[in-house]
Amino acid sequence: GHYGRGCSVPAKMLTLYVDHGSQPSRAVMLFCRENNIPFQEKIVHVAKGQTRTPEFSKLNPARQVPVVQFDDGLVLTESHTILRYLAQKYRVADHWYPADPIARAKVDSVLDWHHTHLRYGAAKTFRFLVLYRLMKPDYVPESSKLEEAKRVLANALATMEQWLSQHKYIAGNEVSIADLSLGCEIAQLESLKENGWCPTLTYAAGMSDCIRCSTGLLC
Repeated sequence: GHYGRGCSVPAKMLTLYVDHGSQPSRAVMLFCRENNIPFQEKIVHVAKGQTRTPEFSKLNPARQVPVVQFDDGLVLTESHTILRYLAQKYRVADHWYPADPIARAKVDSVLDWHHTHLRYGAAKTFRFLVLYRLMKPDYVPESSKLEEAKRVLANALATMEQWLSQHKYIAGNEVSIADLSLGCEIAQLESLKENGWCPTLTYAAGMSDCIRCSTGLLC
């Protein structure tokens, strides 16, 4: 099991099914560690087909990580849903998922935007330039698909730059679960520097502090 800083071992804890190569998995793990939420970690290797086993498919028919399972039998999927639920269930500091309707709506809007913009472009670009080459060294991506992914990613980064020109963090002047979700996505783009393309993003100074939290995890 894993425990947040200064957290004593509880009688019961939640179970996280994660793959460390999954940005959404890492965002949930970071959130738990930063907020002293104890959890039992179960590694599920997506590349080895472990999300496609009958046992895992019962937990999540979509066959994706992360998944969180509670002692009472509740199972939640989708990283954004998990983060929202944990923030409320464990009554963490308000800035993570604000109670104020306007502040919360701003966080929600970024999370809703994430998967069809930043994640869509970043994940596809990473797969084409890094992951598939690791699996097959002579892999050459289809140029039209690679360029489309890079275009979506570039547009997403430009949108983020606009948001960050208005406030310190992605959804306001305090760090939120949106910063963890987007920050883990951005951090993985560092690997693109050695693989033929380097996107640019001048992220707010506070973001690096958030991702560099003392969790022992590298986004």
